[in-house]
Amino acid sequence: RHYLQYDGIKFSFRALLIPPERKSSSSKPSPYDVITYDINYYLVDNTMEVLERHRPNNGRVPYPKLLARMRMPKDYRALLKSSIGSQDEADSRLDQQDSSDYYGPKDLIVGSTLNVLNQSLYIVDCNEGTRQYYKDNYDIIQQDRITTRDERE
Repeated sequence: RHYLQYDGIKFSFRALLIPPERKSSSSKPSPYDVITYDINYYLVDNTMEVLERHRPNNGRVPYPKLLARMRMPKDYRALLKSSIGSQDEADSRLDQQDSSDYYGPKDLIVGSTLNVLNQSLYIVDCNEGTRQYYKDNYDIIQQDRITTRDERE
């Protein structure tokens, strides 16, 4: 029943990452230092993927997937612990985790920050379908697109 009800429902978000070496720098990061990602969350199986939106001529090699589609633990170290040992042991350790240990739809809010593989992704926007679904089903009103300092200048 769950599969039939939620099949095909995908939430789409836009997120920004500023490389850690630029966060501590006193100089203003250039637009090329900011990496933009698309976060897709699939309600049918509570999985997410994080895809880079590559900008041409930014001096970086495109790396299309920061995260392949999977259930993402809030604490990425759980992934590391689960990868030690046989695949069956790893799967059973991940299955034993409580569902609140994973990112869910209510964690994906415009203006919030996600820790994905020790990278902080700041959610700045979502599409209209996602915005409407959150309003209708969760009584959560997603704020309007957050413009960054680089976009305003």
